[in-house]
Amino acid sequence: MRMDLKGRKIYCCTPVAFIADESTFFIRDTGLVSRSMRNDGAESKVIMPLPYYEEDLRDEILRTEYKNLESAAWWRSLQLDAVILYSWAYPRYLRVARAIHKSGTKLIIHLDTNGFTYLRRTWNPIRLAKDVLHDFLRSLHLNYADLVTMSEPVLTKLGKSAIYSPVIRQKGFSCVTPVAASYVDSAKPRQYKVTCVGRWSDSQADEVKRPEFCLRTAQELVRLDKEVVVEIYGHVGQKMESLHRGITEGRERVLLKGFIYNEELPAVYGGAMVNYCPSMSEGTHISSAEALCCGCSVAVTPRRELNVVQWYTTRDSGSVSEADTPESLARAIHRELQLWKEGKRNPEAISNAWRNEFAFRRAICKLLGTESV
Repeated sequence: MRMDLKGRKIYCCTPVAFIADESTFFIRDTGLVSRSMRNDGAESKVIMPLPYYEEDLRDEILRTEYKNLESAAWWRSLQLDAVILYSWAYPRYLRVARAIHKSGTKLIIHLDTNGFTYLRRTWNPIRLAKDVLHDFLRSLHLNYADLVTMSEPVLTKLGKSAIYSPVIRQKGFSCVTPVAASYVDSAKPRQYKVTCVGRWSDSQADEVKRPEFCLRTAQELVRLDKEVVVEIYGHVGQKMESLHRGITEGRERVLLKGFIYNEELPAVYGGAMVNYCPSMSEGTHISSAEALCCGCSVAVTPRRELNVVQWYTTRDSGSVSEADTPESLARAIHRELQLWKEGKRNPEAISNAWRNEFAFRRAICKLLGTESV
């Protein structure tokens, strides 16, 4: 599906001063959406606060003082047809959404979340009051949008909330996360191989990825299956390396591949059968999304914070383990491998079932009433 957006000005905005480089920023989220808009003929840049960085691709961004992001007059001066805002609906960015709305510019707010950022449960009355206030402010934030995009599970979840449902019923639209067009089924024979892509360093920030859980799952899988090869991609910390050295059975089939460039990932997914998610919590989990687009099935644990990844296992595209343990996840991966052997997993069908879900142009088409060509 392609749209004719010639003459349209569709900019993206993030209120955070990220480094706008080629290797990290423009491969996903606002950077990727902006490039896809240009591919469809629109004028598009990413708007962010100052300062500029040496690594910035300056032709593709527009940095400005933060106060301008909260100015309706400044937004009006840009004469844009639409803005796609990645603000996570945080209350501190509410003024940015309000300014875009007041400028008369059409606005999409994208929620890259599993829905459990909201609607927390606590018996502490002070914390509960704060949480309700935050949720109320987030709903006000979202209400400034003409369209609010999110995954189908989050659309369903927030649609049942007394605080969010009025906005979601009126403006919610299922659109998960952008995936680059290069992630497609390779149409080549699959190897008897499983992949896992993430950050596995020893830093506290990467604990959510559960490096030890990842490796314990691989260790259990190669014990169950004497033929499978597991490839783990991403920066590896000393703890994971130490655990890897301790594997006594099948260690030669658990490969710590280390850092990989994003342009190399389609070939990795395209050559594997299963990609697994060992994380504690994820929003839309870009690795699983990319794997699906390449025709690779996915496996995940039943943690409620992984509800979006669990949704990815529908449409004959994967499996959810019975328990949140490495042993149970390994068994789920092994079941997936058997389904591949039995011809019950089809890479072309998996890719075709999901690629349109990750095409952000659908949301633009709905917002602007533009027909696909």
